[in-house]
This record gives sequence, C-alpha cells and structure tokens, in this order.
Amino acid sequence: MKLNDLQNFTLNNGSRLFFMPLTNTDSSIVMATVKAGPRFDPIEKEGLSHFTEHMLFRGTKKYPSRIKLAEVLEKSGAQADAFSYYETNKYWIKSSKEDIAVATDNLAERIYASLIKKEDIETEKGVVKEEKAILFSNPEKLIWEIWNQTLWKGEGLGRVYIGNEKSIDSFTRNDVLSFIKNNYIHNNIVYFVGGNINIEKVSEKLNLFSTNTVFDQDEPDSKISNFQPVRGQNINIFRNNSKVITIALGFRTIPQNHESKTVLELISTFLGGGMSSKLKQKIMEPGYTYSIQSTTENLSDTGYLVINLTTSKNLVKKVLKIIYSVISELTQKPLKVQELELIKGFYTGQLKINNETAQDWSFYYSNQAIYSPDKMETLEEKVNRVNKINSDKILQISKEFFRKDNFYLAAIGNIKEKEIINF
Repeated sequence: MKLNDLQNFTLNNGSRLFFMPLTNTDSSIVMATVKAGPRFDPIEKEGLSHFTEHMLFRGTKKYPSRIKLAEVLEKSGAQADAFSYYETNKYWIKSSKEDIAVATDNLAERIYASLIKKEDIETEKGVVKEEKAILFSNPEKLIWEIWNQTLWKGEGLGRVYIGNEKSIDSFTRNDVLSFIKNNYIHNNIVYFVGGNINIEKVSEKLNLFSTNTVFDQDEPDSKISNFQPVRGQNINIFRNNSKVITIALGFRTIPQNHESKTVLELISTFLGGGMSSKLKQKIMEPGYTYSIQSTTENLSDTGYLVINLTTSKNLVKKVLKIIYSVISELTQKPLKVQELELIKGFYTGQLKINNETAQDWSFYYSNQAIYSPDKMETLEEKVNRVNKINSDKILQISKEFFRKDNFYLAAIGNIKEKEIINF
C-alpha cells in the first residue's frame, strides 16, 4: 500500500467520506467525526454535547435498546466506542472486514435514527453524574478541566465538558434533539473508513441513511454557541488536601491549519516526548516526578502547548524553575544539530509506528478531515515537512509564543498561589 492511497468521496447529502484501503489487515473501522463537541454546548446547558454522545448508545429505530445495539456487533466481536473532545464528537466501530456492512449500519443508525427516549434521558443522567464524580476524584484527569478554565475562562472552551449538577439535571429530550438538529448537520459530519473492504457498499449504505434522516437538517443556530476563546486568568488552583501537586503549565498557540503547527509539535517533543527529552532528563532522572509530558492541541481558531506532571509539594518550586529555565533557553539560542536530529527522528519514527492499523489511520485523518478536508496531508508529506524544519525556525516560534504574558498555570492540591508564583 502506498501512503497516498487515501480516497475521498462526497455523499449525496454533502457529507465527506474518506477511505484508506489497507490490504494487510483483517480488521476494519468506520468512524463518524462530528463538529459538535463541548465547545458548542448551549448557554446554561454545559455538558449537553457529551450527554448527546451518551444518548446515541441508548437505542435506535432498528435496534431499540442499548443491548440490541451492542448485541448485533458483539456476536461477531465488533465493538463501538465514542468520546467528546473540545470541538468534536467521535463515534467509531471496529469490526472484521467481513462485518463492515453491519458496522456501518449500526453507526449510521446511531447518527441518523437514535430514539432519544425520555426514560433513557433520566437513566443516563445518573450515569453521567457518576462519570463526573470519577473525573473529580482523579487529579490526573481533572487537571485538564482546570487547565481549560485557566486558558479559556468563561463560556465555550473554558467550561467542564461533562457539565455540572444543575445543567445535567436540566437536560430534556428536546434539548438533545435540538442539539442534534443544530449541530449534526451534513456539513459537520465527516466519515472515515479503513480496511480491506468494498467502499462502494459502505457509501451506498451511508447514502441511504443520510438522505432519510429522522431529524430535520437546518443550519446551526450560532447564537447558542460561543466560538471565540476567552482569555483566562494566568494562574488557577483547585485546592484540596493532597500534598501531591498536579500541574499543567503552558502557552496559547495556534489553530489546526497554521503553518507552524508541526514546529510546535517538534518543540513539544524536545520538551517532553521520549525518555531522552530535555524535561525528562532534568526532572524525571533526579526523581522529582514519576512522569512528565508535553502536549500540543490545535483547534479551529486557537491552540496550546502544555507541560503536565505530578510532584510533591516541597519540590514544586524546584520543578517549576527547571521548566522555566529550559523554556527560556529555547527562546535565546538555537537547538544544537544533534538535538534537532534526535527529536526529528523520534517524531517521524513515532508517526510511522503509530499509524499501522485501520484505527490508527482513522485518528490520523479524522481531525484533518474536519478542519481541512481539501488539504489532507499524507504521512509521507508530513515527514518531508518535518525534515525541512531547522533550528532557526524553532528559535523563532519559541520567541513568538513562550512569553511571560502568554504563560498559564493550573494546579491541583494543597497549595496556595503565592507558593507557585515565587519561582
């Protein structure tokens, strides 16, 4: 298989369908990515996007219960999954190549023919509240919500994706149907299919469903969503009694389609990618933390680079000083040749070994398909672009974004703001 074998189609309703033929696998995947994530929750309905995702597992016209939806897949080993993330809801079913038609039928039923029964709404509220309790009891997961509030204080991106007690209790069948009607429109849905399968049969089935949807397909009501990120306060602490401090610190950056996106990904790799990355050498090696990582995220109009770790309270100042020193050095002098070659090799190597299965490819292409469906970048093209990045470009981008007025820090634990800002 060549790396540029990605094929694309336009369904009868205008939705895009991308297909990656994979002749060396017996598995297949069908995924729907919907630009309807938590960012687009209506005002005072925080968590509705995530709740809607849950409701698409409760039963459809053809499979009227959660069990029926699951049984038709599981009798052949297939499985469905989903998650909500910033601007998107993703739904996918992984199956054998022989069962791709069943998988496609099941996924399309969820998207276009979910029943959204009133009694299921009430049952699912309890499920989501339990999920929320688990989230707030796990600092390593909760830190991402505190980070979002720090970076994007206010509506939209700064809200907790799962909602709060009041908003969850308020959800009605009409709320869910309205969210679907406003956001699950054809131009907001992109499909990805991967495997050694007949794509014509898949597209025929999706065409049949998408032109006979049970929901009216109107354009979204922009009044219910906040599309603009709001600047947060620079430091945000969620205090509890833990002497172990969980930290996320980083910088606002750029959108998904920005030309410097890959440069920032390389910088992130340098900071906290492999075990030889700079911060792992300086913070993990001496035993100041069990784990530290650097991550980038890019959305339709904004993005961030963030470093997160957990450490003891008595080491917080030392760890923050080290991080600040490493970041400051990036803004002052170019990387050494050997440093640049190391992170390029790690980054491109990870791209290759992490894109082998149908599911790997679905995640590689799904966000591209939402943000830039007409400019899909193959893995080979991305590797070539990475290899052209030089140390001067990394220095330039570091200076542009790693500024004190663009620095944000979130923390969870028994610590006060003055104990953090002193570094």
